[in-house]
Amino acid sequence: ADGTPVPCGVTVRSRWGHRPESSVRWLGVDFQPEAAGAWWPDRREVKYYLEFGPEVAPAAAPRPKAVETPDGIEVDAGALRFLVRRQGFNLLDNVHLNGAPVLTSTPRHGLYLVDHEGATYRAANDRAVALCIEEQTDLRVVLRAEGWYVKDGSAGETLSHSLPTDKLCKFVTRIEAHAGKPWVRVLTTWILTYDSFTVRLRDVGFSLPAPGVSRAAFGVEGAPPIVQPVGPDGLYLIQHLHNAFAVEN
Repeated sequence: ADGTPVPCGVTVRSRWGHRPESSVRWLGVDFQPEAAGAWWPDRREVKYYLEFGPEVAPAAAPRPKAVETPDGIEVDAGALRFLVRRQGFNLLDNVHLNGAPVLTSTPRHGLYLVDHEGATYRAANDRAVALCIEEQTDLRVVLRAEGWYVKDGSAGETLSHSLPTDKLCKFVTRIEAHAGKPWVRVLTTWILTYDSFTVRLRDVGFSLPAPGVSRAAFGVEGAPPIVQPVGPDGLYLIQHLHNAFAVEN
């Protein structure tokens, strides 16, 4: 609010016409604001303004890098560096924090689901995941992955709305990395492809390895984080209801 420029990245979402020079209808703006209150009355103060025009000079920003490789896409956001695999998509792999390795996934990690018969289907089993750089600005890069949950030990070829089937449900996952930040944002859409009268699910979730981790913290909006020690068998965050969850060993 004091007129000091802050780094930002902009993306034209829509225009009023079909030409590149048509007026902007929707503009996406990425910037890294100060922490805001969890409850809306605490966010009434206006701290930022959007200024535009030919004489506006945006502040310099450390642009995150995303590079296509034979294994997938490597992202370097400064503090955080990681690989997203195309073959064996397991969310994050070869993760480095401030230059030090902190996480290496296996094909047993990432997105999974379990049907009512106890069979497990994993995104990492899909051999034809569509992976791309969906969006990149001066402050953020977004990767998009789309594919199937494929049954463990199957060829991944049979598709049926009832059991048995090699493929059960689709996923669309977006992984956002922000310049200079030691974390990512993961958004996953789970797409139902079966007959819900004949097939039921025991579990839908994702897993990440945590070697050497002694405790984990789960953020809660408007409340202190839940901190829990991590045992040898790991830790589970289980969502029983849309507005309630439990943390269990």
